[in-house]
Amino acid sequence: MLGVDDSDWELSLNDSWLMGGIHARHDFYLASPRTKDNILDSTYGATVTGRELLGLTTFGYTLHPNTRLGEVYVCTDRARALAATFVAYQKAFDAARAGGGFSKLVNTNTS
Repeated sequence: MLGVDDSDWELSLNDSWLMGGIHARHDFYLASPRTKDNILDSTYGATVTGRELLGLTTFGYTLHPNTRLGEVYVCTDRARALAATFVAYQKAFDAARAGGGFSKLVNTNTS
């Protein structure tokens, strides 16, 4: 288990956590609003949150914005979720970064 600080955190660890949840088809409740600052990064193309949201939308998840607990991504395409791979995740990230695809993840009603 990780300690209180984030010195053991790495992007690959976060990607593994996300892929495990996707393969298990868990619901993902957003802890942060989908604002431009929370999703876009001028250096990397996207923040970690942006990267996670891209993974969810790439691998068969749909946003349900008005739940009792806020926004939630729910698996709506079981086959895509089960077929998710790190290679496909990286390809989706590279394509979104090159084509400005992260902007579509921003909720324009809150940014």
